[in-house]
Amino acid sequence: MITLNLQELINFYDRKVEGSQGHATALNALLGEDIALAAFRHYLNGCGAELNVLSRTCTRVGGGARLDAWLEVKWCDSEPEIFQTEIKNWSSHSYRGRRTPKVETEVSMKQHRINRWLNQFDVDERVLKDKDAKKVLYPMQPLPSITTRKIAALIIFWDPMHKDGSSEPFFRTNVASEHFEQLSVFSISNHFRNLIEQGTNMLEVKMDDAEARLKWLGKIAM
Repeated sequence: MITLNLQELINFYDRKVEGSQGHATALNALLGEDIALAAFRHYLNGCGAELNVLSRTCTRVGGGARLDAWLEVKWCDSEPEIFQTEIKNWSSHSYRGRRTPKVETEVSMKQHRINRWLNQFDVDERVLKDKDAKKVLYPMQPLPSITTRKIAALIIFWDPMHKDGSSEPFFRTNVASEHFEQLSVFSISNHFRNLIEQGTNMLEVKMDDAEARLKWLGKIAM
């Protein structure tokens, strides 16, 4: 198990505090996807749902672009969903990234969340703007165990964002796609910020790959 310091994650990724520059790419490679999946699982558990990571390999039909995972979400009040999933830990350190407002009020953060969503999504064309994000709407080769099940698309962002400016971490939006009517979106920052507001700053999560990498790091550099 790994204990995440949520406030320090917000400071690093959202506020780009002094001394954090130049380290985001390395930290994302080491921990980024594991943090994203752990955050999504924690959010779902709080909703009474369960997350199963079916595979960390998700390849496109006919070859080409890949996604990061096949996920199964077992909702408490509806049918389970299978998600082909892309993870983007884009933050204030990224190209076109933006720090959160210096004074983070309800009003300023609402506008920031809308702006970060509009940075990623064309509301008129109903498509994701970045080619590395829009691939989540390409059809992926389903696992043998899910070939008969309906597949949905999910993208997980770090940035605090929401189409309406809400702090709700999970939302859906209609998309112009041959393969999907909707895209599901999860904001890691929104979830962690909500937890901090509720009094939770240290979050213990299971992150097997990240734990293995940290063990190797401890052996290599002491």
